[in-house]
Amino acid sequence: MNRFESYFPQQPNLSGTLLVASPRLSHTPMAEAVVLVIQDSDQGVFGVRLNANASSQQASDFEEFTQLPSTRDALMIGGPLNGPVLALHQNEDLAEIELRDGVFVSTSQDALQMLVENEADASDNHSLIPMEDPSPAQYRIVLGIAGWKTPQIHAEIDAALWYPIHCDADIVFEDTETMWFKAFQRYGDDVSMNVTGVSPHGVDCQLN
Repeated sequence: MNRFESYFPQQPNLSGTLLVASPRLSHTPMAEAVVLVIQDSDQGVFGVRLNANASSQQASDFEEFTQLPSTRDALMIGGPLNGPVLALHQNEDLAEIELRDGVFVSTSQDALQMLVENEADASDNHSLIPMEDPSPAQYRIVLGIAGWKTPQIHAEIDAALWYPIHCDADIVFEDTETMWFKAFQRYGDDVSMNVTGVSPHGVDCQLN
């Protein structure tokens, strides 16, 4: 082992981390992106963008190809690279992988079908009760992935192009219009707490 290695901490594994695009990416295709990292390994890092809605045509094509009920509000374009169709959800019974704290991943056609049908049934039931602010679907179906070489994404994080934050379901399933702002605010809260030891909400987080 190189005698200097102990002075340089290993890069953390990013699997299950949310990457929040910094304002420095505002003139790139990743402007205001929130990316959920699915895998971080020697082969590379891949994740899915959570706040890029599919177009109407893409949604129609997907519904026609899969014969699933309407998924338009939950269908996202995860990135420019080909990859498996992923479902992100909170149904442990349908889970293939748990990323963090009740956020699960599934890729099987059966899981996709059940998620969409369950949500459709829930929407039908809720429609009988007037709701001023209905909750967004608690699942996302993602087409395409984003990928980096492992050293590349860590270098971009070190250069403050991406801000890593904990993967919380309230951000993963946030409305796409407000997701980036909420995630960016969460990063600011985390930095403030790490520096001061005090939560931005006024709770002392230091141990006695």
